[in-house]
Amino acid sequence: MTSASAHIDSRRLHPTMTQNTRIPPALAEQPQKQPAWHSLSAEDALTQLASTAAGLTTQEAAIRLDANGPNALKEGKRISPLRIFLDQFKSLIIWILIVAGVVSGLLGEMLDASAILAIVILNAVIGFYQEFNAEKSISALKKMTAPQAKVWRDGNVLSIAASGIVTGDILALEAGDLIAADARLLQAASLKCIEAALTGESVAVMKQPETLAQAEVPLADRENMVFMGTSVATGTGLAVVVATAMQTELGRIAGLIAKAGEEEQTPLEKKLESFGQILVWTALGVVALLFGLGVLRGTDWFELFMTSVSLAVAAVPEGLPAVVTVALSLGVVRMSRRHALMRRLSAVETLGSTNVICTDKTGTLTVGQMTVRALFVAGQHYAVSGEGYGPEGEVLIEGKPIDDEHAPALLELATVMLACNNAHLSQEKETWTVIGDPTEGALLVGGTKAGGDPERIEREMPKQHEIPFDSDRKLSTVIRRLPDGQWRAFINGAPDVLLQRCTHLYTKAGVRPLTDEDRQTILAQNTAMAQQALRVLSSAYRDLDGTANADITADAVERDLVFVGLSGMVDPPRQEAKQAIAKCHAAGIRVVMITGDHPHTATAIARELGIAAGDDTAIAGIELDQLSDDELRQRVPQIAVYARVTAEHKLRIIRAWKANDAVVAMTGDGVNDAPAIKGADIGIAMGIAGTEVTKQAADMIITDDNFASIVAAVEEGRGIYDNIRKTLQYLLAGNSGELLLMTVCVAVGLPTPLLPIHLLWINLVTDGLPALCLATDPIDPEVMQRQPRPRSERITTPNFLRTMGFTGLLTASVAFAVYVYLLKTETTEIARTYAFAALVFAELLRAFGARSETKPVWRISLFTNLNLLLVVSVSFGLQVWSQHNQMLGRFLKTSAVPFEDCVLLVALGAIPLLVMEVVKLVRQAQLPIKATPNIANPQFSLSSSRGWRLASLAVNNFSKINGAQSAAAFAHYAFFSLFPLIVLIVTLASAFIDREQAGEVVIAFIENYVPITGEMQRYIFGTISGVIKARGQAGTIAFLMLIWAAMGFFATLIRATNQAWGTETANWWRLPFKSFGFLVMLVSLVLLGVALPVLVKMARNWLFPLSDFSAWLYALGSYFLASLVVFLSLSLFFRLAPNRPTRFAEVWMSALCATALLQSAESVFLIYLNDFATLNAVYGAFGGIMALLLWIYFSGCIFIFGACLCAAQAESRSVQIKVDT
Repeated sequence: MTSASAHIDSRRLHPTMTQNTRIPPALAEQPQKQPAWHSLSAEDALTQLASTAAGLTTQEAAIRLDANGPNALKEGKRISPLRIFLDQFKSLIIWILIVAGVVSGLLGEMLDASAILAIVILNAVIGFYQEFNAEKSISALKKMTAPQAKVWRDGNVLSIAASGIVTGDILALEAGDLIAADARLLQAASLKCIEAALTGESVAVMKQPETLAQAEVPLADRENMVFMGTSVATGTGLAVVVATAMQTELGRIAGLIAKAGEEEQTPLEKKLESFGQILVWTALGVVALLFGLGVLRGTDWFELFMTSVSLAVAAVPEGLPAVVTVALSLGVVRMSRRHALMRRLSAVETLGSTNVICTDKTGTLTVGQMTVRALFVAGQHYAVSGEGYGPEGEVLIEGKPIDDEHAPALLELATVMLACNNAHLSQEKETWTVIGDPTEGALLVGGTKAGGDPERIEREMPKQHEIPFDSDRKLSTVIRRLPDGQWRAFINGAPDVLLQRCTHLYTKAGVRPLTDEDRQTILAQNTAMAQQALRVLSSAYRDLDGTANADITADAVERDLVFVGLSGMVDPPRQEAKQAIAKCHAAGIRVVMITGDHPHTATAIARELGIAAGDDTAIAGIELDQLSDDELRQRVPQIAVYARVTAEHKLRIIRAWKANDAVVAMTGDGVNDAPAIKGADIGIAMGIAGTEVTKQAADMIITDDNFASIVAAVEEGRGIYDNIRKTLQYLLAGNSGELLLMTVCVAVGLPTPLLPIHLLWINLVTDGLPALCLATDPIDPEVMQRQPRPRSERITTPNFLRTMGFTGLLTASVAFAVYVYLLKTETTEIARTYAFAALVFAELLRAFGARSETKPVWRISLFTNLNLLLVVSVSFGLQVWSQHNQMLGRFLKTSAVPFEDCVLLVALGAIPLLVMEVVKLVRQAQLPIKATPNIANPQFSLSSSRGWRLASLAVNNFSKINGAQSAAAFAHYAFFSLFPLIVLIVTLASAFIDREQAGEVVIAFIENYVPITGEMQRYIFGTISGVIKARGQAGTIAFLMLIWAAMGFFATLIRATNQAWGTETANWWRLPFKSFGFLVMLVSLVLLGVALPVLVKMARNWLFPLSDFSAWLYALGSYFLASLVVFLSLSLFFRLAPNRPTRFAEVWMSALCATALLQSAESVFLIYLNDFATLNAVYGAFGGIMALLLWIYFSGCIFIFGACLCAAQAESRSVQIKVDT
């Protein structure tokens, strides 16, 4: 072994250099089966390669290069821009649209054809742009292989292109070199190589030229070999090239990548392909059915064909491909902000269905930088904070910073750590890197944190001599001259070896002889650190007598040492990785560690991160070799850590998981990870430490090499799938409504309700634009609390289809009712226009409800998706404008619709949204949730107890609160809420006008300013006029008394509300205005509450003309005030339950719906029991009023009993929970 300061001369092996004999080309060709070069001696390796230690001649190298080809890996197929663009047309749905566009063009519908084909091209452009940019980003990443290499040629060291290296060349290796080929070492001086990219070993590997006895040795343990793609950390060496290009270990792994299989369709691609097939057959089936009916009826063939084409267009969601592409593209953009670069758009969704993540350890789960975590000096154990090579961190004792008492001992240890060290740190922006051995880099940072100063040591204690580390001694020594002129040797090395050479111990009191008890204590500390997966080094020093000479030996220096302390280091886990793994567990994702590191280290890190449980151990690659593929498939669910594995092992593990029907993601940075990355469902490469081979095999590249970014990408993938699914459901529900409407109308012989231009307008403007905005919806915060989707789950689940079909049925029913009703009184064009508008309004309003399958619309803020709010508003405006603009009307073939009719159509269009929101509440109510007192969001179920028991509890509650009396008060106030303006005017008149004339003034005011247009309003006006005229001042006083009673009851309800809801609603009346979405829902329900009575009375006659805007305002005001009373009453009754059975907002909604039902029932009462005149004649002016009050009283009793039933149900459930617990 030679000194590190001397250059290695290759001629020392063969002093008599001879000219190389040219070998035949057949011998120059590299054999398919490589010999075990590590088990051959250096001389035998040179003989087999027909080379010498002096290297090849230039002529011989040229012959071999011509025979074997350049030393370069076969590059994977680069995807051309044309191929990327054409790949955008592989979807079946895209071809359905192309066919639809072509057929529309052939039929002369050029507008339809142009719009459909424009969508197809837009979709292709968006997809091409994203994927082409990803390819450009990848091509800009750093190359892996060495561009230059130093070899011996013609007796001289030359720097040549790495591609020109051939077998038999002699490589001259120095610190910092990238190794350009696989080679057998001939000489080595303190040579260490960084092989993490190839083997996964986290620390630099010591290399030596000695022959290994065994032929079967793991790649990571072949100490006499260096490999292509690795680098030299420290030292120098000579090595003979044994393999180049694809014959190297790196090339062999590159070959495995090709064998890993062609790119499979992602789960989303498979689901959309399956959905496209269903869509095709459904459309063809409906078209064939209607075509057959038309033939039987003798319909004109051309008209029949055009109708069939219209139905086919209605069945196909033209905006779907663009929506999916936009959702994926926006996901790619969002992922890039979270340090994830996607190469394939479709792979984005695959992340969302991932249920197993197999990940490398070094640099992904860990920082990738050795860090001192523990120190032991002068009998005291210390912890060291901070991660990596950055200076942040300090020495702690029992979790607290050290004081001056501990500083001298730590400084003594730090001095040895820094003095026996050749590493240097480099800072680039905020990133610190080490130049030299990573272990020495860790000692450098740890010594600095312990109080040492590297610059002071170099300045005041210059280096005089060095004895490099070697694997036999397991020690490294540096001799320095102290400020007083004395020389001191500083030694770092393995604790068991160093301790045997120590005779003294450094303590706080000074240096004293080392005892056996001291040795046991030190070894115990060493064991304790090792059990924590720390790599332990010990430090010692020795003062040398006199001055040392240049020929000083290790045996002479490394004896009679003073033991100073221990340093425990590790590549520490990333803190964010631990949180990310916990997030994975909550999301039902299994995390598996696959590493080339030692089993003990891997298991300890896995336990610290939460990957492995306390009893879990690592399974090594040797054990994997003993398992068959079927045995491995059965065992993989129970194994959390794989250590000392090769590239072949990793690929087997991935395939075993996939055989268990798992969606597997594989992460890594080294070339040994590349085959498994290629074979996984989603391959993930590291952008900083990742090799070029790995990046080319990956679907996604993590630009910050952080496992937390992978989990963030999985979260994005799940959110994107949710958005695609809700968008698909929104589009299909709209298309199914259109298809159902047209099918029913054609089947019953009615004119076609929608023209092709209407369908195109709906699919592009009404459905397409909101669908694009739904694709941009923010990710649900609860998305990572769900279990992963099974690989076999279709995108169109039974619940999906039920919701889609029911929603389509609702929208079709509303449009069909409008269409049929107006066909009886108006022209087909007007009826078609109204049906078209109703369908459009229903679709637009339904977009808000489509944002969640479980949450009611009022619990989702509109401001989290401003795009949707803006698009729906614009679409509303366009639709209304199209009904008032003649040019646009001619384009859409529609007639004008008065504004007041638009209001009614909007109210009708809200019905599908409101019904679906009620369905959500019912579904949520059926979920078993443990009720907790004073919690804002418990839900209630209607089926948790027996009916008779609930009824009994309800009757008891009704009796306790005197429900009959409350119903009477409610009836009085509900009645007077129908004309609040009258009460106000009577009060003012009584205060400021002569009371004898008050009645006439009130009557005159009502006649002039209050809209009296409906049957009920006219009757009430007549009744009140009779009371006032008959009673005069007494009548006015009676009204004031009623007002006083009503106000008292109103105040009582407000107090009850505050008591029922507590501090949650100190200003309860402001709550509806704090959420814009809730306010929109509130207004929609109010509109519905007015529209329902109107629809009920359509069977008889209108209460007031739809064009009378003031009448609408009057009805809205009375309805809202009545619903306010109902809300307050509900709040009072909910106090009966030990747990509030619903949310505050839901009580509002319940009150609005209940009021709407009460008013509808009241309308039926007025229509079919119109005997108020008889009652009035028999009982006088108050007869009609009392009859109506009586009816409302009974309705109130029923309503209050229903509230008591809800309270009883909540109380019963609470009792049941207590029993269960």
